[in-house]
Amino acid sequence: MDLPLIKFPSETMLVALVNYVTNPKQRDLKPMKANIGIVPTLTTKFKSKTEKNLAIYSRTIKKLKETIKKYQIKL
Repeated sequence: MDLPLIKFPSETMLVALVNYVTNPKQRDLKPMKANIGIVPTLTTKFKSKTEKNLAIYSRTIKKLKETIKKYQIKL
């Protein structure tokens, strides 16, 4: 049974963490929890850090839902 390769968008936390730990430019890598600071940023200006983080979080959830739908992933 051949299963399709699922490619998650770079805007998701899963891919952001993988990119962070596999980046050869990273020195002194230390264990960490999921951190919104490693997710690709937005180009829009925001009034507050909270507003910016909420927008990044919303985009991440949207991209994840799109991927789940695209690949018909059963949860």
